[in-house]
Amino acid sequence: MALAPRFYQVASLAALTERGLARAEVAAPGQSVADLPLGFGQTDLADGSIDQHPGGVGWRPLPGGIPISPAVRYTFNDATVHGPEGVVTLGRYVVEPTLDHVWPPWAGAWRDGALWLVNAQFTAGRFAEAEHLLHGNCRNYYHWLLDGLGRWSVCPAARFACLLPWSGEAFQRAGPALVPDLVARGLTLGPGQAIEVRRLHWTTSLTGFGTQFHPALRRLGEAMRSSAPAADRPALYICRDDASNRPLRNEAEVMRLCADRGFHVVRLAKLPLTDQVALFAGARRIVAPHGAGLGNLLFCQPGTKLLELHMDRYVNWCFRRLAATMEVRYGCVIGRAEPGEGSVHDRAWSLDLDRLAAALDDPGFGLDA
Repeated sequence: MALAPRFYQVASLAALTERGLARAEVAAPGQSVADLPLGFGQTDLADGSIDQHPGGVGWRPLPGGIPISPAVRYTFNDATVHGPEGVVTLGRYVVEPTLDHVWPPWAGAWRDGALWLVNAQFTAGRFAEAEHLLHGNCRNYYHWLLDGLGRWSVCPAARFACLLPWSGEAFQRAGPALVPDLVARGLTLGPGQAIEVRRLHWTTSLTGFGTQFHPALRRLGEAMRSSAPAADRPALYICRDDASNRPLRNEAEVMRLCADRGFHVVRLAKLPLTDQVALFAGARRIVAPHGAGLGNLLFCQPGTKLLELHMDRYVNWCFRRLAATMEVRYGCVIGRAEPGEGSVHDRAWSLDLDRLAAALDDPGFGLDA
């Protein structure tokens, strides 16, 4: 049955709960994660010369560790789930947090608190019960893995379907195959499709938009790691010379410097997901420019060390937070962006090779430290 474009009133979880359209329960309690200091590389960043991520992912050491909010599992009755982004509608309402990272052309325009759905969709099926593991930016590896699939970590064992995105990305085919439970329960939802669910379960973020990575995520990491035996590559450099955004101008020199010190250069976009899991599971030291592929920290063993390379105009600490949750030791080197206007993601940047060499030779980054 085709679903025509229409208006929905955007409703918060609190409003839906008050109207009796949502019911909440704690899926994983809140706790704290040890607030790890910079262990190597540039450890003094107090001079104000860097721009921390504008989304509020600034790093502030906190006594007692990083507070992690509880994961709350909501149940919606008579829900419709739209496309691989997983936008949820309940009658005339659209569930506000399911619009996170959803942009046109899927959705048309905000008008006085209402969202107009532009694309007609067809109902691909009806289900009695299902778990929602979708995300608005499902084509991005990081968001697919941690913000979407990661919520499986707090799903109870059950027979009903787990909704997974299908937008044609190879990792979306490979990921569920590494989790036996998802092989049995996974149901993909593609562009233009919608499904109706009598009882839909949706869990709040386990990442806190890059600020609060719940330790429950380890369950997914362990499940996928057990399906991909660790590779014998103890030192990795994660290359981004095939990425279109934030190009590192002197990455060829950076790679040579790392290779001369025994680091194996890998391009994650060209690797099957099973190989990526195996590489991060076996790595003891990792050097990488900031990028979505570092979501693979989920598969690292405790005690692994990450040296992250940042642009001074975009210092995003989300992987420093994820490293703390995964008990990965963290350090960084800050490079310099080229002058320019527009989005920082369109900027090129470069890294001081002497500063990088000093970080690579830092005793704290050594295998025996």
